[in-house]
Formats: sequence, C-alpha cells, structure tokens
Amino acid sequence: MKNTIFQVSIFLFFLIGCNNKAAVVQQWPGRDTTIVLKDSLGLIHLRIPIKFDTFLVWTRYSDCYSCGEEKYRFQIRKNPIFLESGWYWKGDPKDSIDELSIKHTVGVIIKDTISDSRMLELHLLHMANYKEDPSLIPIIWDTVQMINKKWYSIASIKQYDEKLRIYSKILIAVTMSRGNEIEFKFRKASKFNDSSMVNFVPASIQCLSSVEFSNPK
Repeated sequence: MKNTIFQVSIFLFFLIGCNNKAAVVQQWPGRDTTIVLKDSLGLIHLRIPIKFDTFLVWTRYSDCYSCGEEKYRFQIRKNPIFLESGWYWKGDPKDSIDELSIKHTVGVIIKDTISDSRMLELHLLHMANYKEDPSLIPIIWDTVQMINKKWYSIASIKQYDEKLRIYSKILIAVTMSRGNEIEFKFRKASKFNDSSMVNFVPASIQCLSSVEFSNPK
C-alpha cells in the first residue's frame, strides 16, 4: 500500500508539472530540435540539454527483419560512441554514459492509435519484461502519465556497481505514434554521485515534457 501511495504521488507531481509546458521550457537552458522518424512514423519535436552536442542515427539489425530497431541518440561528444549491433555484441560501456536514445522497430506498419485502457495493459507488460532484464532492475518507481496529449509508460531504475564503483540511473518512457511503440531511454553512468546524477530523474522528465509529435507532411 505504501508503495502504491508513493507511485500515485509521483504521478500527480509529474502530471502537474508536465501539463504546464511553457513554464517548464523556460526554466532550463536547452536547444529545440526535430527528429524525422523513419517509415513515416512522424516527427518528434523536443528540447534537449545543451550538453548533448552529438546526434547519431543507425539501424540495429537482427537475424529477423521485424526484430531490428531504428535508433536515434543524443549524447556528449567526449564520451565513447557505442552503436549497438545485432550482429556483434561486446557489451554496453560501463562508465562515462550520458545520453538519450529513441528507438522503434524496423519496417513498421501504420495502425490506429490504441485506447487508453490498452496503454495501461502495455505498461504492465513492460514492467514485467523489465523485471526479467538484469540491466533494468531494480525499478525505483513506475507510472502511466499523459504528456502533451500522449500517454507514456514510465519507469525509473537506479543501480550501483560495487565492484566498479559506478553509479547509474535510467529512465525509460514508452509511448505510441501511429499505432507503433516509441521508446525514450535516458541513461547516465558515472563514478561520481554528483548533482547531475542526483538530479537525473527530474532533468529527464523535464526533457520528456517538451516532446511533441506531428505527422509527416
């Protein structure tokens, strides 16, 4: 019960903040940008932190065509560039990570937007899948939240590697565009538990609150 109350409180706090978009955008320095999604999925308009000075786009192939992923990433240039591949896997970098990755499946089929109740079902499915993935536990909190007229399934993960002495945090938000899932994954890993690490979740939510979708012309 206590955990449920905490999640509801988090939901209400972020819901109020994200509905007041104009105030949020004015409170932090950033850069407005637009991403053109492949396969006519639409355009993403968002405000990203100034620190993200590198933008990468690639396809993560798989032995199954529909299992591949189209990926878009904002990151800091001085950090290692690592483009995940379905053919050769050497593991994620463990340190010096500060990025926002966006992804969707390859060869999507444009469909109708799903209902609100279906979005809740997808949220529960995502939470079950995350709990089976060692890289995405423990989940600190999760919620379903509307941002700029779109529902998002959101989860926050906090980790500490005692052997490597590395702090890491992840915030995953999944929404739908033209009937297909779009995942936003904010990720930070560092040996320093500084203010940027402490404020990771609010800063990520702040960026997410600026996201708007539009259909291709």
